[in-house]
Amino acid sequence: MGGGGRLSLKKNIIISTFALIVALLAPMTCAAGMGAINIPVGSPIYAHLETLESYGLIRTAFLSTKPFTYKEASRLATEARSRWERLDESERTLRSAPVILSKLERELENLQPRMESPSIKPVTNPYVKYFYLSKDIPVSPGMARGGDTLKEGSNARAGLAIMAGSDYLSFDISPEYRLSEAASSIETRSAYITGSLFDIEAEAGKDSMWWGSSLHGSLIMSDNAEPFESVKITSSRPFLLPWFFKRLGLIKPTVFLARLEEDRDYPGASLLGMRLDLRPAPAFQIGFSRVFMFGGEGRRSLSLSEWGQIFFVSDGADHSDSPINGNQLASIDASLVYLNKIKYLPFASMKLYTEWGFEDSSGDTKTPTGQASIVGASFKDIATVGLDLRVEWADTAHNERYGPLWYEHGVYFTGYRYKGQEIGHHMGGDARDLFARAEYLFSESTSGGLEVDLEWSSVHSDSPETSRWLGADVTRSFGDVSVKGVFGVMNGDEGDGAVIGIEVSSIF
Repeated sequence: MGGGGRLSLKKNIIISTFALIVALLAPMTCAAGMGAINIPVGSPIYAHLETLESYGLIRTAFLSTKPFTYKEASRLATEARSRWERLDESERTLRSAPVILSKLERELENLQPRMESPSIKPVTNPYVKYFYLSKDIPVSPGMARGGDTLKEGSNARAGLAIMAGSDYLSFDISPEYRLSEAASSIETRSAYITGSLFDIEAEAGKDSMWWGSSLHGSLIMSDNAEPFESVKITSSRPFLLPWFFKRLGLIKPTVFLARLEEDRDYPGASLLGMRLDLRPAPAFQIGFSRVFMFGGEGRRSLSLSEWGQIFFVSDGADHSDSPINGNQLASIDASLVYLNKIKYLPFASMKLYTEWGFEDSSGDTKTPTGQASIVGASFKDIATVGLDLRVEWADTAHNERYGPLWYEHGVYFTGYRYKGQEIGHHMGGDARDLFARAEYLFSESTSGGLEVDLEWSSVHSDSPETSRWLGADVTRSFGDVSVKGVFGVMNGDEGDGAVIGIEVSSIF
């Protein structure tokens, strides 16, 4: 291949170093399993957990903050199994719950403790994908995650996740070979080291994140862009604060500090992210997210007092001509689960969720100059067992003046992007998106989905654009192998196009 097929020196060093660490770690790992490894954003495991949460079988999860570890997923699966087995026969009206629970436990089985073995070898999860596009069209976000872009013609992907470690120290590297008709490359979808001690988790490297209960896109943090290099600290599981603060319910804090790319207006700018999850009631959770872009080549360091001004969003810090003005975004998201006990309503459970975002501020009133929102609803077992429906509306074009400014900034002209792609919702600013997806569980091994997406972009410009997406997929598992076929058509102002593809991967 040409230059596009060669790895940069930096990527060679990263891959070689992690491969060496994994190889050295393999004979030394204890029998505790792979608990500290993250479940990749987009894994079906999250969908299974959300279904069990909607059935009321999981009440201690924070599914709105991804990723979390296989160890945490195993804890939640155990919680769901325990609650299911305690139900009376008359209460087991959620007939698809045991099927979903069985699928989840099977996918987690290979990462459970292996007490009979004194050591374990690295676990690998290989996969291959192939997509054919009749022309360059924006496909469903689920087809191309983590900064990947599909081009007209053939697109092949082959990769694997290599994991090794214990519940206390683990490593992951996920290289992927990407081949299109124009170029080829090797990318690392994730590469990180994570350690856990006293329920505190620390991670260094790169891995995608997602904040919020939405499925199709998130305002502050999603896997639309390539994951950036960062250091992250969080709790390995939710916990209660002592004394009076117990009334807040379960909580989970997350903090990260990332370094952005060199090829931007201020090379090597930093991104500080903070999130706090609260669960004051078993069926209700709320999250507070905030990110701040600062520094970079050409901008001076911040003093301690200036950090205080930034944290409290003083007008002197956030004013357009301030020397310490940085790009700030914040959001509040919440979700509520309703387990239906009214026989006349045609669903078993319903999950309502929303996210409201705010960008920068203006004047003494701290009025945000940019606002955005997402509202959605997910229904389980509509009319029949195994039929689910989700509807989601996203809006970054709340008004004509500030809609075009969402994800933009007066100092950081590159905006809230990483390597040219939005870190938040894929539709970008001044846009609206209506997404709906129906799924049907035919059996424990077979499921299908049908989705439609309407997107309006550049809403307040002189030339707004509209696009329409219709997609279908079928997934079937054969033992430890999952095969997924996908098909979609796009119709928009830029023309029509279609995509067809197949994904084959191993199941944990």
